[in-house]
Amino acid sequence: KNSGRPIPLLEARQFHTAYPHTFPFLLVGVFYVLTSPEPEMAVLLIRVFAAASLVDMLASMLRLPNFVHNLAYFVGTAILAAMAVQVVMLTLENFKELKYIYQLRDLVMKQLR
Repeated sequence: KNSGRPIPLLEARQFHTAYPHTFPFLLVGVFYVLTSPEPEMAVLLIRVFAAASLVDMLASMLRLPNFVHNLAYFVGTAILAAMAVQVVMLTLENFKELKYIYQLRDLVMKQLR
């Protein structure tokens, strides 16, 4: 409970910068894992993302130069984007395969009539 005291700037800044990617990472991460990526690549991406998030949080807490914070934020965003692109590409590929399955079904149904 806050009990009426003002929130120190450091606490507010830590909360604001510590979690910008957490929810999107969890959401995209679940779909990424469902695409059955290569285990080594998946582990690498997750570890680099975790390290970038940790560096981002520490840069805010320790008031490191803004360059460090921005670099860590960019690395986290790039990892998230790479995972999202793979999910979208695989999804589109699966839709393409579905199209061929439906075309085959239509061809077989036409031959059966």
